[in-house]
Amino acid sequence: MRPNKPVKSKRVISSKLLDLVVVCSAACLLLLVAGATAAQSKEAIPADLLQRWNKLRAESPDTGQVADLLNEGERIITRLQELEDLRRDPEKASSKNYYQRVVRLQDRFKDLLRRIEMARLSTLPQEEIMAMRSRYEDERRRLEDEIVALEDSIIIRGEKFLNTYKQQIALKHYMSKQEMIVDFIYRLAEIYYRRGEDEFYRNNDITAFKPSLEKYQRIIDEFPASEYVDDALYNIAYVKNSSQSLDDRLEAITLYKTLIAKYHDSPFVPEAYWRVAEFHFYQTPPNVAEAITYYAQLQNYPDTNWYVRGLYKVGWCHFLAGDYPAAIDYFTQTVEASLDSSRVSGDLLFASMLDEALEYISVCFAQDREEWAGSGVAAALAFVKSDSLRQATYGKRILEYLGDIYQYQVGKYDLAIEAFTAYLDLYPLDAKAPWLQEKIIKCYAANLRDFQSAYEEKDRLFTLYRTGTAWDEANPDPQLRADANKNIEE
Repeated sequence: MRPNKPVKSKRVISSKLLDLVVVCSAACLLLLVAGATAAQSKEAIPADLLQRWNKLRAESPDTGQVADLLNEGERIITRLQELEDLRRDPEKASSKNYYQRVVRLQDRFKDLLRRIEMARLSTLPQEEIMAMRSRYEDERRRLEDEIVALEDSIIIRGEKFLNTYKQQIALKHYMSKQEMIVDFIYRLAEIYYRRGEDEFYRNNDITAFKPSLEKYQRIIDEFPASEYVDDALYNIAYVKNSSQSLDDRLEAITLYKTLIAKYHDSPFVPEAYWRVAEFHFYQTPPNVAEAITYYAQLQNYPDTNWYVRGLYKVGWCHFLAGDYPAAIDYFTQTVEASLDSSRVSGDLLFASMLDEALEYISVCFAQDREEWAGSGVAAALAFVKSDSLRQATYGKRILEYLGDIYQYQVGKYDLAIEAFTAYLDLYPLDAKAPWLQEKIIKCYAANLRDFQSAYEEKDRLFTLYRTGTAWDEANPDPQLRADANKNIEE
């Protein structure tokens, strides 16, 4: 339910205070467990990996692809063993480069084990594959049960600790170092949160998160100066914003605004702007003026994906308001941000935004002239040609989308032909050109029933795109040529 949160700076816990709390309560198992899971193995070949390797080595054939992978594994093990021997030399083993090499080889070994397992599957009979699946499923359930049991123990001891720690005389001496206690409460809240997710997905009721919300609220109330407060505010707001209750969602908006106002350096602030803006955008009718106010703030975060998302939604707000020039401006900025792959790398949401931004630039130009005097094919063509980068990259898609809108959505076939012709005049050697010419033929034949013009355009299709033409020489891909020839013959 909750997206991946921004990574904050590492919290450092006082070892002296940690030791003290361990003495005061076994609840500090929570911190010890969390620390243990993040620790790197000191062994060059961790025991669990070696066990997997030995099992695969014994069960795998010594021929074919699996054999090649096994040989590669032997070489990695030999190298890791050599590095293990270096640990006896304190000077070499303490170097940063030593540990980097160990970690790289371990990662490579893990990937190799995965590839061996996948390669083996292709050689196994179906019954054995099903048996393996059953064993893995049993192991997964066993591990889940162990995790639940461990969390149960942590919760019981943790709650006891939180109910009694203020009475611990030894702790009072260290109450100035409260981040340790806050960290403990936060980790306990996260356990409750993970447990609440399953119930929430089943019932769509945020009361599943009640225990975690209480812990987050305790951080806000008892430790207002803690660096965890913005985390707690964000988490409460996110849960409340997922509620079916309007009162809960309004409370979430208030919390997001508090986060923005009081913790402006928090990594959660860009998302807070987004959530508040989305609330206004999806009102009935949309409160576009208020939405723009918050979406626009995302332009202050140019190195994040929120920047691009903000541009896109400001464009949508202007579109809904009928301000088509402003909508085109922001949709264009959205598209051009995609040319910087580092800005949007890995953002799946942006991929859909990019296509819609391109489409809605065309939708703006497809408006009736009574709606907007700046619409039409000529205006769209001038827009594409006005910027060399635009013309060289995404301009062709604007013209094609515009033609498709006229042909398939509004039934203005003469304007569709005009848009497709503009595309072909500007990009005569483009790989898609024969198929744009085919769209013109269909407009004449199927839609306008102008068979004479359709015949003439069919003749152009043959003349311009058959074997030996300039288009054929500019597009050497054999599959593309074959597809074009098939299109011409049909």
